[in-house]
Amino acid sequence: MKWFTLTAAFAALLLIADTACAQYEIGHRTESFYDSTRDRNVGVEVYYPADIAGDDVAVSMGSFPLVVFGHGFFMPWSDYSNIWQFLVPTGYIMAFLTTEGSAFPSHGDYGLDYLVVASGFETENESNASPYYQHLSGREGFVGHSMGGGAAWLAAAGNNDIETVVGLAPAETSPSAISAASDVTVPALVISGSSDGVTPPQDNHGPIYDLSASDCKAYVSLNEGSHCGYADDGTICDLGEFLFNGMDRETQQTITHQLLQFWLGFFLKNQEDAGDAFEAYCASNADTDLTTNCTLTAVAELERLPSLYPVPASSFFMLPGAGLLEVYDETGRNIFRGRSMQGVPVDCSQWPQGCYLVRFDQDGETMTARLPVIHH
Repeated sequence: MKWFTLTAAFAALLLIADTACAQYEIGHRTESFYDSTRDRNVGVEVYYPADIAGDDVAVSMGSFPLVVFGHGFFMPWSDYSNIWQFLVPTGYIMAFLTTEGSAFPSHGDYGLDYLVVASGFETENESNASPYYQHLSGREGFVGHSMGGGAAWLAAAGNNDIETVVGLAPAETSPSAISAASDVTVPALVISGSSDGVTPPQDNHGPIYDLSASDCKAYVSLNEGSHCGYADDGTICDLGEFLFNGMDRETQQTITHQLLQFWLGFFLKNQEDAGDAFEAYCASNADTDLTTNCTLTAVAELERLPSLYPVPASSFFMLPGAGLLEVYDETGRNIFRGRSMQGVPVDCSQWPQGCYLVRFDQDGETMTARLPVIHH
């Protein structure tokens, strides 16, 4: 079998091009999940891949990673349209928390809300009455801005059911996100504006990153970046940085979008080249400084699957035995998930021509391969 290799810079260009050629429209639903333990309804605004844009439209065919997003202090979920408009068309289901929007929020409840939403969607994924039935890939990440970033760390502490946690200028909370960081072991990304005038990096983002116990974590400092530049223009957040004259919002959002694309693509979509792209993007961008304790390309090294045949495939392919099979297209979209049987061919006759990532789990051993599909 021939394996495809890309330079880091070329990988970055390819992944950026995938976003420019976004595949999906954006659907929207308003949902609420009930937490009986706290007698609390947790509201979310959900944006998801759809074939037709609009409210309450069907989810596109396939399964997608779930990203639960927490807003900043006194900021509504609607202040982050730039983020869902960028990520959802590339194949993510995003649930924006609408709780704790008052002047006196409960950070502890906010962190628990992340968990309620993640659990609620797992239930929805198994219910054939749900619009999200079998549309979730089973891979989840928590992302938050400011207060929402700190709450994401509270939710990630001791939680190995998610794949990653990301903070955009994550703020210290009560209970303490800094203290909770020592119990966060999943891959973690902190994006910090060096000129943040609301949550100074040395008192907030830095300690949260430093104390995180993740085997793979990254801290990206945006040179002259702000606190509010992650949100849309004209939000109440901007009042806290009224005289800010550092990095412009468009530049900060462009950098943030690309970092999220690469990081989430790597950890939520199994896009191995996204690790190279993340590191190359930071290295080549004069506006970013990267600190990390891992090499993403090394994290991606998995045992390969040499027994896949025929290669290239045309109408079917065979696997070495029975196991769990997952297949992803070139955009990272999960197009197949199910059990393979010994000696039973997998039908790929209806798949578009292209290169696919095949993940095969047999007796707890995960193997991967690139499979070109060419129809004769």
